[in-house]
Parts: sequence; C-alpha cells; structure tokens
Amino acid sequence: MNRFALSIWLAAFLSITTTSAFAGLDEGVFAYQRNDYAAAIKEWMPLAEKGDAKAQNYLGIMYENGRGVDINYQQAADWYQKAATQGNASAQTNLGFLHYKGQGIPQDFLKALYRFREAAEQGYTPAQFMLGIIYKNGQGVEQDYQQALSWYRKAADQGYADAQNNLAVMYENGVGAPADPILAYALFNISIENNSSSNNEAIANRERLSKSLTSKEIASAHRLKTRLSESGMLLKELDIYLAMVAGKKAVKAYNTAIKQIPKAE
Repeated sequence: MNRFALSIWLAAFLSITTTSAFAGLDEGVFAYQRNDYAAAIKEWMPLAEKGDAKAQNYLGIMYENGRGVDINYQQAADWYQKAATQGNASAQTNLGFLHYKGQGIPQDFLKALYRFREAAEQGYTPAQFMLGIIYKNGQGVEQDYQQALSWYRKAADQGYADAQNNLAVMYENGVGAPADPILAYALFNISIENNSSSNNEAIANRERLSKSLTSKEIASAHRLKTRLSESGMLLKELDIYLAMVAGKKAVKAYNTAIKQIPKAE
C-alpha cells in the first residue's frame, strides 16, 4: 500500500467511535482492534447488508487491504459505492482512491476527482489533500496551482501533515504563490510536529531547505512557526503574514519608483 492509501485508510479507522446506535458496529471495532478480523467482518456484514454506511465502508476497507478476507478490489469498490451513495465521506474518499489508482475499477481521474470533491466539501481532510494533488499534477483536469493551493490550505488548516508538507513545497518553489522559503521552513516544522514518523517527507524537505537558509532566516522561520501553530488558526495567521509580506514589498517597490523619478530642474 502506498503512502497516500495508507494515510486514507488510517484516517478512516481513526475516525471510528464507540457511539454507534448498533452494538454490532462497536463489537466489530473491538474485534478489529484485537486483530480478530473474521469476527469484525461477522459483526459488520449484517449491518452493511441492512444499509449501515459505516459498516459498508469498513467492509470495503477490509476487502481492499485483505483483513480477514482475500484482497478483492471489486468487492471493496462495491461496498464503498454503497456507503458513498449515502454521503459517507470516508467511503467517498476510498472509492475515489480506487478510481485514482485503477484498482478493481478502471483508472479514471475525473471520477476520482468527483468522489474526492464530495468528501472534501464535507471537510474531510484526506479528500481535500487528494484534490490538491490532482490539481497540482493536472490529472484528468487542467493543471491549476491555485486550486491545488486552496485545497492544501484547507487540509493544512485542520492539521493534516501531508497537506502542510505539500503546501510548504509550493511556497518554497513559488508555485501558485510567491516563493517564501521562510514560510516553507515554518510549514515543514508544523508538518513534522503533527507527524514525526520517518515517512513524513517534510523531514527530508526541511533538511534540504535548511542548507540554503542563513541562521537568521531559520530563526525567523521558527518564530513564524510558533505564531502559525500556537494560535490554532493557521490560515488566519498565514494570511496575515502574507499580507504583511506583500505590504512590505509594495512599500519597497514604491520607494524604489520614487527614487527613479527625475528631480525637477
């Protein structure tokens, strides 16, 4: 399973709660947590057949990842479809990812985008992140850095580490926004704070970027990181910072222009 698939799969199971109206759903969760996948499926199957969207999504995850059953992408897609039709954001995202990868169903970036958008508009961060990737790469749609930036921002604001990393890369390279290595460094740090595991690309990205920054710039980035992360309102603070930077550049450009005006005789 690649990194993006694993991220979405984990997000689905981390969202499982014990407040379901169906005891069987909870019992299936407990069985899953003790690695008794057959028992989990036994609890979820009758609920899924009765139309429970969460149970349908969980069965899809089991079939996609071979938990208690052989891997069967078509079965996974079928269960995801049932749950997605009911508006389950996790299932919409999981089905979108099967379309994106072309597993069990034909690869179709437009259908993937449609499913990701359904979930993203509900505020589901893995889907927002995947929309950012699709627009950034121009997969099935015209490449649109502004759309990519917008969706990464939404997911980053909710603490999604991969989105924070990708947003940092865009600011580092000046893609879709003015280049700002200090902001990029700050965002890499925030991403690492939210996910310090070795599979977070922000770790290597920060190390690479640090080699091109002065100690003063790194210190500025650390202060910015504190400001962005401690307020609990990343996007608000980010936009304030960007407005300040733009304002300083405008003043500098104005002063430069004034100096170039010939003095009257």
